[in-house]
Amino acid sequence: MKINKHEINLREKIYDVQKRLETQTVTIGKMSVRLTSALVYFCCLICAVFVWINVTEDNSVKIIRRFDNVSVVLEGESALLKKDMAIFEIIDKSVNVTVSGNENKVNNLNDDDIVVYVDVKNVKETGVIRLDAKVKGIGKLETVTSPSSIKVFVDKTDEIDVPVVVNKTYSISSDYSFDVKTDVDTIQVTGASSVLEKIKEARVNAQLGEITGSSTFTAPITIVDENGSKITSDYIVPSVANVIVRVDVFTDKTVPLVVSYKYGYINPKNISIKLSPGEITLRGDPALLAGIHSVVLPEIDETELTADKTKVVDVVLPEGVTDVNSPEQFIVEIELVNTTSASIAIPANKIKVVNAPSGFKYNLPEEIVLNCIVDASSAKKVSANNFNVEIDLSALSDSDGDNVYEIMPEITVKDANFTLYPVKVDEVEIKVVEVED
Repeated sequence: MKINKHEINLREKIYDVQKRLETQTVTIGKMSVRLTSALVYFCCLICAVFVWINVTEDNSVKIIRRFDNVSVVLEGESALLKKDMAIFEIIDKSVNVTVSGNENKVNNLNDDDIVVYVDVKNVKETGVIRLDAKVKGIGKLETVTSPSSIKVFVDKTDEIDVPVVVNKTYSISSDYSFDVKTDVDTIQVTGASSVLEKIKEARVNAQLGEITGSSTFTAPITIVDENGSKITSDYIVPSVANVIVRVDVFTDKTVPLVVSYKYGYINPKNISIKLSPGEITLRGDPALLAGIHSVVLPEIDETELTADKTKVVDVVLPEGVTDVNSPEQFIVEIELVNTTSASIAIPANKIKVVNAPSGFKYNLPEEIVLNCIVDASSAKKVSANNFNVEIDLSALSDSDGDNVYEIMPEITVKDANFTLYPVKVDEVEIKVVEVED
């Protein structure tokens, strides 16, 4: 090892100290004791160590080492977020770092030891700004960064709803029409306020070609400004990248509204039906509409018709179709034609009882009276033989005991070639008595 003048001077001083110590005495109490050789050598050893440390420090070689393309990181982002701000881009993404100092310490550095950062917690302005580059992880070594400051883009953070618009090119037969819908009407876009304020819509470019039928597909969205120009920016993030597009091909078809009857007791010549409106325009897939020739209104219960009547009804459309410009209400005007009312007595022996509980007997009234509507020209033909009357006792149990019940009879009309149906049927009073053994 190379020894300089300073080291030689230190060694000479140590030798001089050694000689002096050998001739010195130490007074302990009233005694004077000459220092031994061993103690002298120990003192010299301490001095030698001190000399070695000084020589090592003073004679260490200082070197300079460069670390290229060290990535820049952010610190203090949480404080920035509390102000609804964010760093959207580190423009100077890396720097070169020059480290100088003790040769051993510098050479022991790894690339991962060096951290270059910018502190953003005190940032208040928006736009492209410069912040000082700082280095940590290198102890007390001296550093120089190039560049010395870092450009970043900072802005307010926000979120907006953006409408989804389909820009379509197509051809289609004049007999058909079509509609295009997406699975969402709007999307959310988050990011830098200065970019968000330029957004007009999320556009879907749909090249549909010749449209011959309905279809569904997935298409990407493009964020555009008011001029239709694409906004390409890493500073914004849409909530979705793609949407589902549904192309519905349809045609319109007008069909009549028709009525139906619950029991079929009314002869068409004895009833007049007026519908308002009398028809409905349907919209749907051409193949589906081809099989639809009318729309049936909710059925009419004849037993509720004792006189002329006007009803407001709802229309139930066939599955897969919609109506076009339909009114809010559909009105059915019912007029009874050439009918009259009649009362028919049904004797007890014409009444059928079913499901009577065991161990009990029942007493029926001598007769029940049925009110009915009948074709005026056939009123004299009506008798008890035109009706089936049945009373079901299944609702009673063996534990009911003696009691009187009122039960609604089930009445059906036997085949007739004229209008005839019962109305205003009353409950029948039946006495049930337990049979004694």
